[in-house]
Amino acid sequence: MSDFVFSFVTVIFTVGGLVGSLTANIIIDRHGRKGASLATALLVAIGAGFMSISGSVATLSFGR
Repeated sequence: MSDFVFSFVTVIFTVGGLVGSLTANIIIDRHGRKGASLATALLVAIGAGFMSISGSVATLSFGR
């Protein structure tokens, strides 16, 4: 993995955190804390699944 690809995959994680923090308010307002926690757990599990089976940088980035 080149330095550029490694940096790109790292930045994707940061961008995902930004998008998640901006949309968390909407999810909490609609589904409450318990529903938001369940949604977060589901998304983390799906992301981990994608990262574990990734064969390309695109799949790895999507999982991140």
